[in-house]
Amino acid sequence: MSKEKYIAKTFSLDTLTETVTPELKLGGTKLTEGTHLVTIGDKADDVVGVLSHDSVMWAGNSRQVKFRVFNEQGYAYVYMNLDGFKSEKDYANGKAPVGFEFRSFDANSTKYCVNKKTNERVPSVENTEVLNAKFGHLAACIGLDDSDGDLSQAEIINAAKGVQIGIILRKKENGDIELGQWVPAENVPA
Repeated sequence: MSKEKYIAKTFSLDTLTETVTPELKLGGTKLTEGTHLVTIGDKADDVVGVLSHDSVMWAGNSRQVKFRVFNEQGYAYVYMNLDGFKSEKDYANGKAPVGFEFRSFDANSTKYCVNKKTNERVPSVENTEVLNAKFGHLAACIGLDDSDGDLSQAEIINAAKGVQIGIILRKKENGDIELGQWVPAENVPA
C-alpha cells in the first residue's frame, strides 16, 4: 500500500476564498490508464477546488476542481480546469505578440502566452468556454439535462458527488495519469 503526502492550496467553490488543505495521507492502489467504472467521492475532501501548483514559468495559479474517484481496484484523483488561457495554438502564425512569449513546463506541454512584464498567462474567454463545456459533458454523463447551459458548475459538481460514472484515464508524457473524459456508466464495458 503506497502512502503519499501533500499540501494543497484550495478554494471554496462558492466563494473562491483561498485556504490551505492540511497534510493528507492517501493509501491504496492508484487506478491505471484505461476505462473504469468508478464512484465520485462524496466526502468533504473528495471534491474540492484547488489552485494549481506554483510555477517558475509564470506568476499565478489556475483554479481546478479535484475529484477523487474510486472502485474496488483503487482510486485516482482527476482534475478539471476552470480557467482557460491563450496558448500558441491560438495564434495563426504561431508567434507571440510583441511583449509576450510562449512558455511551457517541458517540451511536451502546452505553450502558454505569457506577458513578459507581469509574468502572467493571458486569460482566454474562448478556452474557458471549452473548459466549461466539459462540465456540461459531466452533467450529461450523470444524467443531468444541461442542454440549455443553465446549470452552474457548482450545481453539476454537487450532483456528481457519490454518483457512479465511467472514466477514461490516460497517461501523460511524464507518466502521470489524467482525466481523458467522463463516460456514462452504462457505456463502460463489464
